[in-house]
Amino acid sequence: MLIIALVGSGRLHFSFFPPIEADYLAARLTMPQGTPVEETERAVRRMEAAVADLRARLDPRFAPPGESLVENVLASVGAQPFKDRQSNRPQSAGRANAGGAHLAEVVLGLIPSEGRAGNQHQRNRTALA
Repeated sequence: MLIIALVGSGRLHFSFFPPIEADYLAARLTMPQGTPVEETERAVRRMEAAVADLRARLDPRFAPPGESLVENVLASVGAQPFKDRQSNRPQSAGRANAGGAHLAEVVLGLIPSEGRAGNQHQRNRTALA
Protein backbone atom coordinates (compact mmCIF):
# COMPACT_ATOMS: atom_id res chain seq x y z
CA MET A 1 0.00 0.00 0.00
CA LEU A 2 2.87 2.36 0.81
CA ILE A 3 4.45 1.84 -2.62
CA ILE A 4 1.18 2.58 -4.40
CA ALA A 5 0.82 5.77 -2.36
CA LEU A 6 4.40 6.86 -3.19
CA VAL A 7 3.97 6.25 -6.93
CA GLY A 8 0.55 7.91 -6.94
CA SER A 9 1.82 10.98 -5.08
CA GLY A 10 4.54 11.63 -7.64
CA ARG A 11 7.33 11.38 -5.06
CA LEU A 12 8.60 8.14 -6.52
CA HIS A 13 9.25 8.32 -10.25
CA PHE A 14 8.91 5.10 -12.20
CA SER A 15 9.41 4.36 -15.87
CA PHE A 16 9.32 1.02 -17.63
CA PHE A 17 11.64 2.45 -20.29
CA PRO A 18 13.94 5.35 -19.47
CA PRO A 19 13.95 8.18 -22.02
CA ILE A 20 16.54 7.72 -24.75
CA GLU A 21 18.45 10.78 -25.84
CA ALA A 22 18.57 11.32 -29.59
CA ASP A 23 21.72 11.78 -31.64
CA TYR A 24 20.05 14.33 -33.93
CA LEU A 25 18.15 17.54 -33.42
CA ALA A 26 16.11 18.94 -36.30
CA ALA A 27 14.61 22.40 -36.64
CA ARG A 28 12.14 22.81 -39.49
CA LEU A 29 11.08 26.10 -41.00
CA THR A 30 7.95 26.62 -43.07
CA MET A 31 7.52 30.16 -44.33
CA PRO A 32 4.36 31.35 -46.13
CA GLN A 33 3.96 30.09 -49.71
CA GLY A 34 5.59 32.48 -52.16
CA THR A 35 8.39 33.53 -49.79
CA PRO A 36 11.51 34.37 -51.83
CA VAL A 37 14.35 31.87 -51.39
CA GLU A 38 16.63 34.71 -50.23
CA GLU A 39 14.36 35.40 -47.25
CA THR A 40 14.29 31.72 -46.33
CA GLU A 41 18.11 31.61 -46.61
CA ARG A 42 18.38 34.59 -44.23
CA ALA A 43 16.19 32.77 -41.71
CA VAL A 44 18.39 29.66 -42.02
CA ARG A 45 21.50 31.77 -41.40
CA ARG A 46 19.87 33.05 -38.19
CA MET A 47 19.17 29.46 -37.17
CA GLU A 48 22.82 28.57 -37.85
CA ALA A 49 23.92 31.55 -35.75
CA ALA A 50 21.71 30.24 -32.94
CA VAL A 51 23.58 26.92 -33.17
CA ALA A 52 26.86 28.77 -32.62
CA ASP A 53 25.34 30.49 -29.58
CA LEU A 54 24.05 27.15 -28.29
CA ARG A 55 27.51 25.62 -28.65
CA ALA A 56 29.07 28.51 -26.76
CA ARG A 57 26.61 28.09 -23.87
CA LEU A 58 26.41 24.29 -23.64
CA ASP A 59 29.82 22.96 -24.69
CA PRO A 60 31.79 24.26 -21.67
CA ARG A 61 29.44 22.46 -19.26
CA PHE A 62 28.34 19.35 -21.10
CA ALA A 63 30.84 18.44 -23.86
CA PRO A 64 34.08 16.53 -23.32
CA PRO A 65 37.08 18.90 -23.01
CA GLY A 66 38.07 20.35 -26.36
CA GLU A 67 34.99 18.96 -28.13
CA SER A 68 31.50 20.14 -29.02
CA LEU A 69 28.13 18.51 -28.40
CA VAL A 70 27.38 19.25 -32.06
CA GLU A 71 29.45 17.19 -34.48
CA ASN A 72 27.94 18.63 -37.67
CA VAL A 73 25.24 20.93 -38.97
CA LEU A 74 23.28 20.31 -42.16
CA ALA A 75 21.15 23.13 -43.54
CA SER A 76 18.70 22.64 -46.38
CA VAL A 77 16.65 25.30 -48.16
CA GLY A 78 13.83 24.28 -50.48
CA ALA A 79 13.06 20.96 -48.79
CA GLN A 80 12.97 19.17 -45.45
CA PRO A 81 14.87 15.94 -46.20
CA PHE A 82 15.38 14.85 -42.57
CA LYS A 83 11.63 15.12 -41.91
CA ASP A 84 10.90 13.14 -45.05
CA ARG A 85 13.44 10.47 -44.13
CA GLN A 86 11.99 10.16 -40.62
CA SER A 87 8.52 9.63 -42.07
CA ASN A 88 9.94 6.77 -44.23
CA ARG A 89 8.60 8.14 -47.46
CA PRO A 90 10.15 9.86 -50.45
CA GLN A 91 10.06 13.64 -50.44
CA SER A 92 7.22 13.89 -52.94
CA ALA A 93 5.10 10.92 -51.79
CA GLY A 94 1.57 11.96 -50.91
CA ARG A 95 2.26 15.68 -51.16
CA ALA A 96 1.38 17.88 -54.05
CA ASN A 97 3.80 20.55 -52.84
CA ALA A 98 6.91 18.54 -51.95
CA GLY A 99 9.38 21.40 -51.90
CA GLY A 100 9.71 25.09 -52.40
CA ALA A 101 11.56 28.22 -51.47
CA HIS A 102 9.40 28.53 -48.35
CA LEU A 103 10.78 25.33 -46.74
CA ALA A 104 14.01 24.83 -44.82
CA GLU A 105 15.56 22.58 -42.24
CA VAL A 106 18.63 22.66 -40.00
CA VAL A 107 19.77 19.32 -38.56
CA LEU A 108 22.38 18.98 -35.83
CA GLY A 109 24.34 15.76 -35.54
CA LEU A 110 25.19 15.35 -31.86
CA ILE A 111 27.91 13.34 -30.19
CA PRO A 112 26.64 10.02 -28.77
CA SER A 113 24.71 10.42 -25.52
CA GLU A 114 27.35 8.42 -23.63
CA GLY A 115 29.82 11.26 -24.26
CA ARG A 116 27.55 14.01 -22.93
CA ALA A 117 27.91 15.23 -19.36
CA GLY A 118 24.82 15.76 -17.24
CA ASN A 119 21.38 14.72 -18.35
CA GLN A 120 18.96 16.05 -20.93
CA HIS A 121 16.92 17.99 -18.35
CA GLN A 122 20.04 19.85 -17.13
CA ARG A 123 21.11 20.72 -20.71
CA ASN A 124 17.60 21.94 -21.59
CA ARG A 125 17.52 24.23 -18.53
CA THR A 126 20.95 25.66 -19.43
CA ALA A 127 19.98 26.20 -23.08
CA LEU A 128 16.80 28.06 -22.13
CA ALA A 129 18.41 30.20 -19.43
